[in-house]
Amino acid sequence: MNLNNINIRHLYYFWLIAKRGSIKSASQKLNLSQPTVSDQLKLFEEFVGQPLFARRHRKLLLTRFGEEILLYADKIFSITDDLVTFINNKEKTSTQIINIGIVPTLATNLIYHIIYPLFQRNDFFIRVREGEISFLYHELEMNRLDLIITGNLPNINIKNYEINELFRRNFKFVCGAKNYRLTDNFPDSLNGFPFINYTKSTDLYYKIEAFFHGYNIRPKIIAELDEINLIQKATEDGICFSMLPLRAIKESLRQEKLFVFNIKESFSSTMYSIIKKQKNPFMDEIIDVINQQLKKG
Repeated sequence: MNLNNINIRHLYYFWLIAKRGSIKSASQKLNLSQPTVSDQLKLFEEFVGQPLFARRHRKLLLTRFGEEILLYADKIFSITDDLVTFINNKEKTSTQIINIGIVPTLATNLIYHIIYPLFQRNDFFIRVREGEISFLYHELEMNRLDLIITGNLPNINIKNYEINELFRRNFKFVCGAKNYRLTDNFPDSLNGFPFINYTKSTDLYYKIEAFFHGYNIRPKIIAELDEINLIQKATEDGICFSMLPLRAIKESLRQEKLFVFNIKESFSSTMYSIIKKQKNPFMDEIIDVINQQLKKG
């Protein structure tokens, strides 16, 4: 196989099928017939010498080799997106693209509050990507991100990075209105009751586990998530109790969609910004804008 002869169009068709989950959906996006797209996929599979999808019950599932190819394709077409954005930007000579990575434990309204002033700048084009900290760090290493906002510091060589504390979030154990009586008989009321924890990639997971152990609480762990908005929705719907950042749930508390457990212990998580020391020259200004916004509350 001569890699110099790789057909980028075939790679793009494969990438689109993998992202959209079916040849039919990819065909609609490409405005091509399904047989045409299917034939192009077969040609690409012949080129790489291995099947990229396994067909199960009329569904396309990526093979392990296909998953590896997809990782490379993601990188290629991410860079292509940057190029298209640059070309299509009418003020490309004066507009700087800023790529920001955020972890899922940051609530949507908080992210909006942090980066709101950047949207108002004509000299910046802001692109926000979400992912686990290990993925974001890798993207920062590869210069596909300029800034990471996270509550969990990866195991990195700090000599190569600038790490700054942005703010501290306070968390509370809460339940939905349907389960407000849980707050009357703490901690016994929580034994066996459904709970959604954060994943082990966060410091919150271990703080919560230590708290449960200290009070001999054995809830029923039904999921581990880092998506604040999803956890909040499940809690408000009465599916579980959870620990959520006060800032994110202020309105739900006011509307009595959520109730706080009267617990003396306080929980917090510090959010950091991570940038390379050999950084985008605009990053000092970006960090300053973010800090000024956070000071406004």
